[in-house]
Amino acid sequence: STDITPYASKYITSYDRYIWRNSNGSIGVEFDVTATGTMDEIGAKQITIQKKNGNSWEDVKTFTSSTTPSLMGKNTYYYTSSVTYSAASSTSTYRARISIYVGNSSGSDSRIITTTSV
Repeated sequence: STDITPYASKYITSYDRYIWRNSNGSIGVEFDVTATGTMDEIGAKQITIQKKNGNSWEDVKTFTSSTTPSLMGKNTYYYTSSVTYSAASSTSTYRARISIYVGNSSGSDSRIITTTSV
């Protein structure tokens, strides 16, 4: 899994992710990513909300940077953003998979990271 790979690279310094359940039952997911320098693009290409189904996880909602532009920042070295999944069931367990991306004219790097479950 990506999580055990040291995350420092030529482009990525660090990242983190958070997931929580709001009082109204919705699920919040937030990430942040720090790059080694100013990037043309920095953020998440995609965030997928997954619901636990027996022993596996099924995708229930996908946010992409094309439909949710706030997932991707421009011309900065640090970026954070969040999404809300409002259709969560109080009796189900959820997690999120986040596709982190940073890139500039000399190249790019990406990671897929998974949150804990709520």
